[in-house]
Amino acid sequence: MSDIKKFLKLSKSVGEDFNLIQGPGGNTSYKDNNLIYIKKSGSFLSESENGDIFIGENINELEEFYNLSDNYEKFNSEMSIETPLHVIFKEKYVFHYHSLLSIIISTKYKLEFIKKFCFENNISWIPYKRPGVHLAREVFKNIVEDKLKIYFLQNHGMLIASNSLSKIDSIIKSTEAIFKNKLQIEDSLRFDILHLINSNSKLFEYSFKKGFQFENLERINNKYFFPDHAVFGNKIFQKYTPQTNIKSDIVYYQNNKIFVEKPLTNSEIEVISSVLQISNFCGDIENFIDLDLANELFNSEDEILRINKNK
Repeated sequence: MSDIKKFLKLSKSVGEDFNLIQGPGGNTSYKDNNLIYIKKSGSFLSESENGDIFIGENINELEEFYNLSDNYEKFNSEMSIETPLHVIFKEKYVFHYHSLLSIIISTKYKLEFIKKFCFENNISWIPYKRPGVHLAREVFKNIVEDKLKIYFLQNHGMLIASNSLSKIDSIIKSTEAIFKNKLQIEDSLRFDILHLINSNSKLFEYSFKKGFQFENLERINNKYFFPDHAVFGNKIFQKYTPQTNIKSDIVYYQNNKIFVEKPLTNSEIEVISSVLQISNFCGDIENFIDLDLANELFNSEDEILRINKNK
C-alpha cells in the first residue's frame, strides 16, 4: 500500500471514531515535496478514503503567506482555518483531532494539575488559543527538534506531527489509554451519540441509548468546552416542563431526554452529544472558553462557512 493510501486509511479511521472526531472537526495533512495536502474546511474526516476532501497547495507559498504574523486571512477559501498549524511542522504527517477524553481533562482539572500531568507523560501542554494563526504561533514556540511532537491543546484536542504513520497511530492509542487511566474510565468505554426517538409538530425528542439522566445542565450555559462546542453547539440548556414556552435557540432537557423546536443537523447532534457527556463526567467546570471568545468564533467568516456547509 502506498504512503498516500496509508495516510487516507488512517485519516478515515480517526474520522470514524466518535471518541476522536465529532462532526466536521479535526484535520490531517501530508507533505509531498513542495506540496501540502490538508482536509478542506467543513468536510468530514470520515470521508477521507478517496482523497476528494483534501486540497493541495505549495507549502512555500503558504509559509510566506502566513509567516506566523497577524495575517488572519485564509490563503484559500476551501482550506481549513487550521492550515498554519500544519505548515509550521517539518514532519510529513500532521494529525489534529478532538479527543473527548483530552477535553474532559481540560475541563475537569485545574490548569496546574493538567500541566504537570502532561509533563509527566512527555506531552507538550498548549494554552487555549483561538484556532488558526493564534494557535499555530503558540505551538511553534513549543516545537523542540528531536523530541516527539505530541501536543495537548487546552480545551481543544490533540495534535501530533511525525514522519511515521504507524507512530502517529501508536501515539493516538497510547495517549487515549493514558487519559482513560487518569479518569479511571474503563478501557472499553465508547461515547454515545444522540438519536431521534420522537417528533411531532412542536418538538423533536432525542436520547442516548445508554439513557443516563441529565441534571443541572444550566451550570454549563455560556461555558464552552472546545471550539466546535461554540460553533455547532451554541445553545442554552433549560429544564423542560409541560408549561415551558418553547424557543428555537434553547435545548430543553428532562430526565434522559432532550427536546428542540427544530431537528438537529448531524454536526449539531455529534457536538451536543459530546457536550452532554463531557458535562456528565466533569461535575465542576474548571476551564472553558468564555462567551466573548465563543462569539468571536461563532461569528467568524470561516465558521459561518462551516455552519452553512453542514446545514
